[in-house]
Amino acid sequence: MKFYLVLLSCVCCTALRCSVPTDATTSGTQSHPPLPRTQSIIPLHKGNQWRYSYTDYDSSGKIIHSRWQLDLAISDFFGFRDDSIIDSLTWDNYTDTGYEYIYEYEWESTDTGFYITYRDVGVASRGLYLIGEYNYLSGRTQIYDSARLWLAYPGTAGDRWTLHPDITADSYEVSVEIISTDAQFYCSAINPDNASALSFCDCYLYKETAGNSTRYYYYNENIGALGYLHYIGNTLRTSYLLSSFRNASN
Repeated sequence: MKFYLVLLSCVCCTALRCSVPTDATTSGTQSHPPLPRTQSIIPLHKGNQWRYSYTDYDSSGKIIHSRWQLDLAISDFFGFRDDSIIDSLTWDNYTDTGYEYIYEYEWESTDTGFYITYRDVGVASRGLYLIGEYNYLSGRTQIYDSARLWLAYPGTAGDRWTLHPDITADSYEVSVEIISTDAQFYCSAINPDNASALSFCDCYLYKETAGNSTRYYYYNENIGALGYLHYIGNTLRTSYLLSSFRNASN
């Protein structure tokens, strides 16, 4: 299957540029401290926001539901040390050694989501890890007993691992694989003022499999998730496509 032709009629090829995580700062004052950012397959920075168009299909492939605004954001970031969250990062402590940065990854401003972090030291696979989840509406936060590899990066085509995405059902697991490190996907977010322009971005293509359900995720290191395709059997049932990206570090 030519995955890049599922939604689009043409592609272009560019080389993928991989990088190790870095902590960068911008100028600021003690009342407005510079916030760090971490380079990964998702650009991690407080305030980054993504907007997608979203579509559901029935078993025959007919559109049954569509919306033009599905929002995703990194709503906050914290320090993490000794399995504990440091709630307040200030001008005085944000560069302290001995802890890592973790980020809230949240859909639709629901005050619920996952704590994620990029790890490249002391792990078998470099990449983004799920280390916990939160539901501020119920006042519940939970740090996992062990971090769970979510998206390996950098990696090579053919890399595989297993993910337990639901801590309430450890028997449920998905098989994850890197299908390609140089796939291309439509990327209107890099030219939002010209809707007629055909723009494409290089990306990693990840595949998740659980039973007869297969999901494909297209990620670009400078933008994040470009698109998503969910198949049940051989039928496309859900998709989303990036329509805009706000990079808070710019």
